[in-house]
Amino acid sequence: MKLDTLAEVDTACDFMRTQVEKGPIDWDCKPWKEPRTDEQNNALWGVAYKTLHLLTGNDPDDLHDYFCGEHFGWVDSDVMGQRKRKPRRTTTVDERGRKKKLTTAEFAEFYDFIQRRSSENGYFVPDPDPLWRKHREELAA
Repeated sequence: MKLDTLAEVDTACDFMRTQVEKGPIDWDCKPWKEPRTDEQNNALWGVAYKTLHLLTGNDPDDLHDYFCGEHFGWVDSDVMGQRKRKPRRTTTVDERGRKKKLTTAEFAEFYDFIQRRSSENGYFVPDPDPLWRKHREELAA
């Protein structure tokens, strides 16, 4: 939750006081960072991964694991004697396994990485159309 004013902070503190009276609470406070937008998420899954799925036949979830691992790094572990490799983090979960979405800027950098890596492998991933919603509404009218 984003708090902009001292009045909003006071309201949040008042709420927390009522909650702690009921028992222990978990409260996290950190500087605000703009989260990624729905448009960015739609571009990732509806443009980048959809395009690559059509070109390569790879499953979008597998593509997501691949690009997260290539961009953020890989972690190897042993499961029942078998080597397992997974991305160090994803677009929604940090390196410690905690929910933490990429910021708008981080997400844009990740999309750029997907375009570059795809190009290096002979695949073109287009930029998302910033006016897609407007076009869709015009078609529906």
